Amino acid sequence: MPANLETLKLVSIRTGPLVVGRITSLLAEACNLRNLTLANASLSDINITDLCTIIKSARYLIELDISSNKITPQRMLELSRVLAENRQLESINLSFNSFTQYFSMKDYIQGVAEIDLEENEKLVSEKDVLIH
Repeated sequence: MPANLETLKLVSIRTGPLVVGRITSLLAEACNLRNLTLANASLSDINITDLCTIIKSARYLIELDISSNKITPQRMLELSRVLAENRQLESINLSFNSFTQYFSMKDYIQGVAEIDLEENEKLVSEKDVLIH
């Protein structure tokens, strides 16, 4: 993966978790990544750990779109903890995932200008979406 890669958009990938895992592990090397879209990319619970590594290593990441991936509440909790450590993020799209229980984003992700949580099952109330 080129070190100067700033934007990567992978949308509607129809592969298994192993291929997505290979892509996410390669992305951890893209240290200048600013915009990452993995929408409808067949992210599984296995790939969330790799995604967390990407977020930790991408010092310049300002926009993350992982919508439509069926991310479970358990993995979203893991991801939220990592997102909370990243102070550069300005926009996070988590819409159309598989949250099935109450999950308070405000406890983990603060300072993000835009968080899209549209169409998550029984997710959060509007008070939990932080828009500054």
